[in-house]
Amino acid sequence: MEEDWRSFGADRINDLPIIEKWPRLSSHDRMVEMFSKMGVLQSGPLHDALLRSSRGYHSLPLPSNIGDVNIETSALRMPWWIDVSVHQSLLPGLYETIQVLQSLDIRQGDDVLIIGPRGNWWTEIA
Repeated sequence: MEEDWRSFGADRINDLPIIEKWPRLSSHDRMVEMFSKMGVLQSGPLHDALLRSSRGYHSLPLPSNIGDVNIETSALRMPWWIDVSVHQSLLPGLYETIQVLQSLDIRQGDDVLIIGPRGNWWTEIA
């Protein structure tokens, strides 16, 4: 494998630019807008609710060495409960949330019962 790698021009790796700044995830508001522009998020009320409520606010604090990465806009599930091995202890991503809540077709005036802990992201959005 090593010999094969060299045959592809390992010297060219040194020609790659040095990374001075790593790419970052978009902000929560930008991701909501992008899902709307792509046609994934079609519900106006859900769009407004998502703009008012970031997933990051409801998650546990991130380790201090991670820095400012806007992880709430990633597809990763984020822990909101101290024991992440417990069922339903992770907040779903924006895309999953949009798909589930739109498929429920909740309309203004509908009665909705969401079973979950008080203060969870989904209970705030709904």
